[in-house]
Amino acid sequence: MTVHHIVVDGWSMPILLRDLLVLYAAHGLDAALPDAPSYRDFLVWLADRDRDAARSAWQLAFAGRTHGTLLEPAAAASIDPAPPQRATLDLGPQRWAALARCANDAGVTANTVIQSLWAIILGRLAPGDDAVRGGLDVTFGATVSGRPADLDQVDETVGLFINTVPVRVRAEAAESVAAVWQRLHDDQARLIDHHHLGLAEIAQAAGPGAGFDTLVVFESYPIDTGALETANGVDGVRVVDVAIDEATHYPLTLTVETQPQPRLVFSARTRVVDNATLAALVERFDRLLRTVCADSSVPVGTLPILTESEEQQTVPLRGRPTEPAMTLREIIRRAVARRPNGIAIRWSGRSITYAEADRWSDEVAARLAAAGARPEEYVAIALRRSADSVRSVWAVAKTGAAFLPVDPTYPADRIAMLLADSGARLGITDRRTRADLPDSIEWLVLDDHPMASRTAPPVVAERRNTLADNVDHPAYLIYTSGSTGTPKGVVVSHRGLANLVGERRHTYRVDEDSRFLHNTSPSFDMSVGEQLAALSASATLVISDPDASPTTLPDLVGREGVTHALLTPTALATMEPESLEGLRVLGVGGEAIGRELVSRWAPGRAMRNGYGPTEATDIATVAALEPDTVTPAGAIPIGRPVRGFEMAVLDPALRPVARGVVGELYLGGPALARGYHGRAALTADRFVANPFGRAGDRMYRTGDLVSLADDDSIRYLGRADRQVKIRGHRIELGEIEAVLLRSPSVRQAVTVGKPGPQGHVVLVGYVVGPDSPPTDDARPQPREIIDHASRTLPRHMVPSAIVVLDAIPTTPSGKVDERALPDPEFASTTAYAPPTTPTEQLVAEEFAHQLGLERVGIDDDFFLLGGTSLSAFAMVARLRDHTGSMLSIAAVLDEPTPRALARGLDDPDPVADDAALGVLLPIRPIGTGAPIFCVHPAIGLSWGYAGLLRHLDADRPVYGLQIPGVVDGDSVLSYESIDEVADRYLREIRHVMPHGPVHLLGWSLGGVIAHTIAARISAAGGTVASLTLLDSVIPAGLADRDETMYLTDLVSALGLEDHPLAAHGAHGAPVTRASVDDLLAQVEDMPPGLRPEMVHYLIDAAAHTDQLLRRHVPPVYHGDTLFVTADPAGTAGSTAKNGWVGPITGDIDELRVECTHWEMCSYAAMRTIGPAVEAYLRRPLPDLESGRVTP
Repeated sequence: MTVHHIVVDGWSMPILLRDLLVLYAAHGLDAALPDAPSYRDFLVWLADRDRDAARSAWQLAFAGRTHGTLLEPAAAASIDPAPPQRATLDLGPQRWAALARCANDAGVTANTVIQSLWAIILGRLAPGDDAVRGGLDVTFGATVSGRPADLDQVDETVGLFINTVPVRVRAEAAESVAAVWQRLHDDQARLIDHHHLGLAEIAQAAGPGAGFDTLVVFESYPIDTGALETANGVDGVRVVDVAIDEATHYPLTLTVETQPQPRLVFSARTRVVDNATLAALVERFDRLLRTVCADSSVPVGTLPILTESEEQQTVPLRGRPTEPAMTLREIIRRAVARRPNGIAIRWSGRSITYAEADRWSDEVAARLAAAGARPEEYVAIALRRSADSVRSVWAVAKTGAAFLPVDPTYPADRIAMLLADSGARLGITDRRTRADLPDSIEWLVLDDHPMASRTAPPVVAERRNTLADNVDHPAYLIYTSGSTGTPKGVVVSHRGLANLVGERRHTYRVDEDSRFLHNTSPSFDMSVGEQLAALSASATLVISDPDASPTTLPDLVGREGVTHALLTPTALATMEPESLEGLRVLGVGGEAIGRELVSRWAPGRAMRNGYGPTEATDIATVAALEPDTVTPAGAIPIGRPVRGFEMAVLDPALRPVARGVVGELYLGGPALARGYHGRAALTADRFVANPFGRAGDRMYRTGDLVSLADDDSIRYLGRADRQVKIRGHRIELGEIEAVLLRSPSVRQAVTVGKPGPQGHVVLVGYVVGPDSPPTDDARPQPREIIDHASRTLPRHMVPSAIVVLDAIPTTPSGKVDERALPDPEFASTTAYAPPTTPTEQLVAEEFAHQLGLERVGIDDDFFLLGGTSLSAFAMVARLRDHTGSMLSIAAVLDEPTPRALARGLDDPDPVADDAALGVLLPIRPIGTGAPIFCVHPAIGLSWGYAGLLRHLDADRPVYGLQIPGVVDGDSVLSYESIDEVADRYLREIRHVMPHGPVHLLGWSLGGVIAHTIAARISAAGGTVASLTLLDSVIPAGLADRDETMYLTDLVSALGLEDHPLAAHGAHGAPVTRASVDDLLAQVEDMPPGLRPEMVHYLIDAAAHTDQLLRRHVPPVYHGDTLFVTADPAGTAGSTAKNGWVGPITGDIDELRVECTHWEMCSYAAMRTIGPAVEAYLRRPLPDLESGRVTP
């Protein structure tokens, strides 16, 4: 029997089978069958449902969730014709009974238990923002029978009832599993009456947070086994088994079967989930199920997600055993002893043997020791790369002190800072450099103290070396860039140097005949790796001229017979493999390498990909790169831990992640640096306790995102801090760069986030063509590259601008110098698409009018073309006047193209209202963070707060609270107190956030109202995440201030400095009905709501609220506050701030801004205020009794 799913569902199949057997036994007499209930009864029932109520229920269920849970977003749009692969977890009757008892004890169903475990696995394999706190908020699909219990004989009806609905599961890390079960059970109970709504309608009502690509199916078909046994033997028919075989289009499906034996069937599309991952998934689920059935009180955050084998093999992942520790002095001594007459250094055409370098460094060491060099002291080496710079490292090491490389080409201020911060008292330099160095330390100028000739005996008598070796003393101090702009000094001890020497010798195949290139600036730790590589086997170090052009490097390599080199991928991309054909071993590191470079450079030589931050003594992992191991997709491996290292890949809650899941790399072992010089807090932040080691062991938090492959090699995926947010989406820049490199006209690509025309971060791609400098014919075309990227990347990941360069700028260490990348010129790089409908033509013309452009295509982005949130208000008003539509400002902020807006105008939202003038202004209504509510100043409107958007986290919703009565009948003129106004606004806040924490901000009058709202929320047991007052004066202090509003203040308060309104009128005149009428009469293009009668109401409302303000007695708010003082002359006191002591019992932090009271929301003032507010919103907060605050 073959049927289509559109006719019947799985529940119907046993009914059909039963009736078929009855008919067979009755020889086809239909009288043997009872009358069947009609499917029409269900259709009548369905037509009687309240679909609006159902939509509201689904919308509420997914409120606050802005994105779905997708294992593989690209798979959603593709169809895989291949049958899915399956793996089974057989539970058996006894284990199923135990599961049912566990669920029953918790007051839930077995289905709830299964669904919760599925959610926990998804939350750990595809972590979202909640993973930072160890919790989860995920969505998956579930099938429901769709058979309403109140419909007679529905269980006997044949037809299609089944539906698929989204299931949302939320959990905090500290919650028990049983508590999650109960919440899920309650959530589903509230939705059971709304399962009749189709999945498409549910998705439209619930929003993007209802998206999913995994499915849970709980099979509960009513198979009447007794009837089947009765039918056996009828006319020779015997039913021997009932088998269920179903498939879905989802990448991953879990099916729960209870008959004939309880089991879980995991089905996967192999293009998304391979067989090994599927098998591991079964093991993960099995382990979770055993854990929660044994103890349902276990906290969610502690549940094991790894398989037992993963836990044993990867937590932590260990390299080979550590080498016996040695100091740098001992490493040098052994190298000299092995091969005293061997060539240690080749520099500028001459050779220096190990014995000669040893004698030279002895002399310098003696002078340094006499001047005070000793262990735990730092000696600066201010020399360019040369034989002297290398031998000076030896000399410092022999004194027991640590060397501090100082690049003489650095600016004088930076050199002075390095010397002062390090506390160095001695330095080595040459006469050429000395004049440019500060006099703050004592310098040993090598030219003033000629060393012994290569053949003469040492001029300094050999002294007995009584210095004891201590591997925990510092070996060197190297400064790296800091996120705050201040370099941080990394103190590296001797303890890990022997491991580095052993790794270079064995993995990089260095022997005494090797000639290792020293091409890195001494100020970067790769240079330490180069020097120790040569010392590891008493090989020769070939030093390149720091003044030579990079294009001469191939000539040096050929002339000197260089066999080994360490180069950055950026440097490698500028050369051809044939130019360095003499290299036997090529090491790359310092930054990620792409597949194209590996394919070009790996053939014909041993290629090694090394990874290691300065904080880990140069190198922590190594991978051998072979041409045939470079796959078309996926990141290039950085290998496994080198000797002595251990590492772990952890999620944001510091839990180990499964193979294939992205996490942050943590390093452990003896090669970890001591920390950051003089920066204990930063050291404590980056070097954390190692939960997988012995007491006192540490791990270094690298900030690098990686994943573990099936063979436990590490795949580098980029910097965590290279992730940017665009329109609420987290973006990994390396993914975009990989797509740009697939363009045939691109040889190198770098993508960065840069401020766009409106100050928001936008994506900019920098590319180098195959020929550099490019010819006109071969020059990459930005539009073609963007079109290429658009075919692969989602819209929010396509760069807004492409800049073609002759070469990617690099730092002295050979890495990409992002600060040297030129600023782009923001213009439309979207291929011009002309309007095709009258509405598209109208919107495109309004874009062009507002932006001052000749033409705008229907796919051009308003904001990337130079628009601002404020100019968007004006454009919306003009479009409303032209069309009569109630187009909302949120529509422009959400989809700012003529095509999208025209679609909205042609098919308007029937419930949209004039949001620009309503009490609740949705400045940015989307985002998952705790929202900030901004209360209007005296003028009554909150438009000016739109300037905050460019400074606040893109994932934070922003709402304005505006004076009531502008577009509704609730006139504020009838209000009798500020408390009444605060209560009105609090109701609006609770419509958006019924419970959770909120941020409050108010300017002038708005600050007083915001303070009152905060006090009311706090008194009711709610949570105020922050309170910010912008130059708000406590009512008792109003008598001391001139609160007169002038026309210029009105323009500033509305945030309309960029509007033509700002260029008109006598701005020194006070705001009155007459002066405003004179001003508005000169302006044709009115912003929304500035019709004279509206402004007259705002002026009357301002006068009324001023009277309410003067009578107001502020309540007491038990919390902290950020207070922003208007300080135009830099002389203001803190009178306004001090007035709040008493009504505010917590700390009051003050920020002074060079602006007037009415310029608080100006562009210039917001450049100071905006970042300060964002920092205040994100400050660490203590756990409160009402719940944990999410900044």
